[in-house]
Amino acid sequence: MDVPLAARTQAVLEGVPLPATRHDLLRHARAAGADDAVIGALAALPARRRWGSLDEVGERIAPTHGRAAARLARPGPRSGAPPGGPDYLAPSPSPGAIRPGSGDGPAS
Repeated sequence: MDVPLAARTQAVLEGVPLPATRHDLLRHARAAGADDAVIGALAALPARRRWGSLDEVGERIAPTHGRAAARLARPGPRSGAPPGGPDYLAPSPSPGAIRPGSGDGPAS
């Protein structure tokens, strides 16, 4: 999935008359000075389809919905200890009070 490429492609295609064929999209991108990666992504689009929105083009290049998105890696567990260590889930007996020996409060 190449979201930056999809975003660049959509930016290059701003102003293209829609609906458009792959040929129309390529012609517009070349006229706009698109880089080789954008031209390659557009050339890989199905030839017999008319694209009704730039979002459709971007979704085809970097799928974020449906079955293609389901294949994306799922986030893993967070690493490291929670902020505050073991006290993260321990309620304070006096909310807002400084516990003795914490060393975090002002000197008395």
